[in-house]
Amino acid sequence: MCLAAFALACHDDFALVLGANRDEFFERPTAPLAWWNTGDAAATQTRPILAGRDLRGGGTWLGLNSAGRLALLTNIRTGRGAPPGVPTRGELVTTWLTGDHSVETLHALARSRGYVNYNLVAADLGGANRSAPTGMRGMASGWHWMSSASHAPEAIVVGAGGHVFALSNGRLDEPWPKLVALRARLGEAVQNARSDRPAELIDQVFAALADDRRAGDDHLPATGVPLPIERMLSSAFIRSDDGRYGTRCSTVVVLQRGVGARVIERSFDQQGRLSGQVDIRLPGWPN
Repeated sequence: MCLAAFALACHDDFALVLGANRDEFFERPTAPLAWWNTGDAAATQTRPILAGRDLRGGGTWLGLNSAGRLALLTNIRTGRGAPPGVPTRGELVTTWLTGDHSVETLHALARSRGYVNYNLVAADLGGANRSAPTGMRGMASGWHWMSSASHAPEAIVVGAGGHVFALSNGRLDEPWPKLVALRARLGEAVQNARSDRPAELIDQVFAALADDRRAGDDHLPATGVPLPIERMLSSAFIRSDDGRYGTRCSTVVVLQRGVGARVIERSFDQQGRLSGQVDIRLPGWPN
């Protein structure tokens, strides 16, 4: 995944609104959003997770579990490939979702196992603030950002009026053009959302994720890749000229107070056309 924005406690009824794009080579085999289990018969942790699945590495880029944990992953763009033999970053998401690790333990585990060039947002909406109203637990203190470039996890601090955060291939909220644009559009959609029309909110978030406008050269970050690639990667919705790489799927998660969560994933082909959709409702989540 290469771009995500999420609004925490920015609306009286919509406690969480998250929109994310996963960018990847089309040759990499992938399974769509579904419930699946990471453990085998001998595994001690077999809690199922709701996520897409990287069929080559075995991990995922975004997922949640029935206990209220959620995680999303992006890579850090350096212009250099990962060293041979390092574990797949997608394991970080499944480790968080299938276990009971604290964020500090997970970060230490990630460093010891040698994961490189990653950002991870880890949330525990069920475990934090259990006295808070249903659908609002974990919004104020249950979110953390950690990175292979940081020495310790950082709490994502939500103010009294909520906050919209965004993550691409740099640090959390690093102001790349597509990150700034998506954060603003998602924030506006949440601010104007009507509680009786959640479908309109979802459509607006998908529209923001589908923005394929590229940034001008004077606004591009310098991440170590050639300028033509930097240009190609500067839009929210990506499609390479040769069709080999691009936005494979867009995912929207909406948590509505008193209703539960809804998770929608839209998949796209090499021409950027919609090729599939999965729509899953989780009544009462994260209880």
